[in-house]
Amino acid sequence: MRVRVNGSFSNWAEVFSGVPQGSVLGPLLFLLFVNDLPSVIKSHISLRMFADDTKIWRTIKDDTDSIHSVAAGPRQYGVLVSGMA
Repeated sequence: MRVRVNGSFSNWAEVFSGVPQGSVLGPLLFLLFVNDLPSVIKSHISLRMFADDTKIWRTIKDDTDSIHSVAAGPRQYGVLVSGMA
């Protein structure tokens, strides 16, 4: 793979992961990856999925609750949750 910026090309580099955009395999691999998400989310956390959009939320009841518990399930499978350090 190489990148073109303003008409100039980078050097070629091997890519060892990912799926080329526009491939038939891309959507299938995406579905295989996200379809297990509801099974790893804890019962006190809400999840809604539609097409390629997923929303995960939880009601924070007091100051001792931690928003980081929302990301604990997906994190063990290597899923990064946006906004979570």
